[in-house]
Amino acid sequence: MLAARGLRWYLRTNLRGRTRLTGFLTRNLPVFWSVPVHICDYPPIYVDLRTDHARFLLRGEPWPAPPREQAEQTVMRRLVRPGDVAFDIGANVGLHSVLLSRLVGPTGHVAAFEPNAALVPNLRRTLRPLGNASLFDCALSDDVGPAQFFVPADNMKASLANWTDRAADGEAREVTCQRARLDDLPAAGAVPQPDFIKCDVEGAELLVFRGARRLLDRPDAPIVLFEINGHTAAGFGLDPMEAKNFLEHFELPEYAFYQVRADGSLLRLGTSNPWSNVLAVPRSRLAELSELGAPVVNAG
Repeated sequence: MLAARGLRWYLRTNLRGRTRLTGFLTRNLPVFWSVPVHICDYPPIYVDLRTDHARFLLRGEPWPAPPREQAEQTVMRRLVRPGDVAFDIGANVGLHSVLLSRLVGPTGHVAAFEPNAALVPNLRRTLRPLGNASLFDCALSDDVGPAQFFVPADNMKASLANWTDRAADGEAREVTCQRARLDDLPAAGAVPQPDFIKCDVEGAELLVFRGARRLLDRPDAPIVLFEINGHTAAGFGLDPMEAKNFLEHFELPEYAFYQVRADGSLLRLGTSNPWSNVLAVPRSRLAELSELGAPVVNAG
């Protein structure tokens, strides 16, 4: 795409006024609203260059390594297998969806969930050629029906609660999204029972898990990778450990919990972690941590 290549070159220069001119061009020329970005050897993800984050992705492409969340991707590469069913809950621009698609292969399937209408058209364009992925444009929760949804200016960290830091992110705009319960989807034949779940929903992780009791409280429960974030949890009036504690009380899976460290290794989760990425592994799959090369570090 010639226009995007020219803009990428321009973004890499130190020319004065490039930020203002780039903003003007991307706001007014639709050619910049759906642009492919290449990361590693993944299929391209499509982004809207009207946002700063999308321009950051374009400026650095082609990326030899994921530009963010590398530790989470390391965990996925070790634990997601060909033929698996993987859920990407809070898919955003599809960075994890395209990796999961590659990992599960043609015999597996990826279900991507993203309620932010500003991201859905490009995410759909990203997923369509993969052949093993489906998109659900709803917010997973413990209830169904329409709900308020708060979207910051950069479109990146939208949430069911208005926790946005106005000083850093600007005023969030309020839109309407549709909520769904994860437990209702396999029963309706919309998705199979998953083997792996990545859940990053800006503080609403507990709501997702409450709506997935039948799917999670079983001996063959999926591995779950999710985020603990004190700031976003507080936006829902929650303690940051409540999502973890909820999973811990399920009797059938007997989940064990690990903090994902920056290098992708795992550390037994302590009793209080105001921010971390957490891997919940059911007892039936604990052996995979060593078999598949996921190093576990003992605390202390």
